[in-house]
Amino acid sequence: MKNPKRSTGNLQQAFSLVEVTIALGIVSFCLIAILGLLPAGLNTNKASVQQNAAANLATLVASDLRSTPATTNRSMYYGLELPAGSTGNKSVLLDESGGVASDAASAVYLATVTVAAPASGVTASSARILITWPAAADITKASGSFETVVGLNRN
Repeated sequence: MKNPKRSTGNLQQAFSLVEVTIALGIVSFCLIAILGLLPAGLNTNKASVQQNAAANLATLVASDLRSTPATTNRSMYYGLELPAGSTGNKSVLLDESGGVASDAASAVYLATVTVAAPASGVTASSARILITWPAAADITKASGSFETVVGLNRN
């Protein structure tokens, strides 16, 4: 008589304990590697969002400077000085939405505008717009910055 345990139809195949342990080790190693990259990805995303917001703020400041009539020396929205025929720096604290911050505690960005006098024989001047964050940090120690130069036709 045949042994029922020996018949090929009744054999059940399974993983050994060693194989399961090796598989769990590989999966654990992969998960640890993926979780280790998570903080770097979050920091990169935060920096990208701040850089994009700073670029948008620079566009708003440039629009404000360009829309200021030549008859006035102060921009309408941000109140930036536009000295006629001379150079000058002006800084303004900005909140997250791009408005002028009421105090330093609510400020997120610092916009520094440097207006350059036009060259001889040229009627247009230029403005260098530097957006840095956080607003309370010194410009040289800011965690991020965005800079652009715009032409201003103040005729």
